[in-house]
Amino acid sequence: TAYQKLPAPVLFVCEDNGIGISVKTPSGWIAQNFSQRPNLDYFYADGLDLAGGYADVQRAVEHCRRTRRPTFLHLRTARLMGHAGTDFEIEWRSIAELCAVEATDPLLRSAVIALESGLMSQDEVLALYEDTRSRCFIAAEDADRRPKLDKLV
Repeated sequence: TAYQKLPAPVLFVCEDNGIGISVKTPSGWIAQNFSQRPNLDYFYADGLDLAGGYADVQRAVEHCRRTRRPTFLHLRTARLMGHAGTDFEIEWRSIAELCAVEATDPLLRSAVIALESGLMSQDEVLALYEDTRSRCFIAAEDADRRPKLDKLV
């Protein structure tokens, strides 16, 4: 549709955590493969930079809406824990690498920002975390009590 100059406001988001199913993505591969495609507008955002990354995501979304063109958002993210239940990262990643990735956890980074900016106290951050954790467990238990499918249609 973009080649034919028809409106196609589609935002493709590539959550780039540097790994593709237990295999490290070669450096620069995503940008090289998607930034030069004709009729696909490329944007990059660092999802680990919460403030700057958010602004870059907003730029990509606004561009897609304004131009009504297919837009590719290359979003740097962190991958915490394995891809699937059988993906034990400790088998193919070093402890040092796992610790480095853990340090990029957006939840921890946002807590640091809230503390350093004076937006929240340590007690408020912990209370928010515990409240959110509790609500998630309650929702999970509620979902588990719901009727299950007993046959395929």
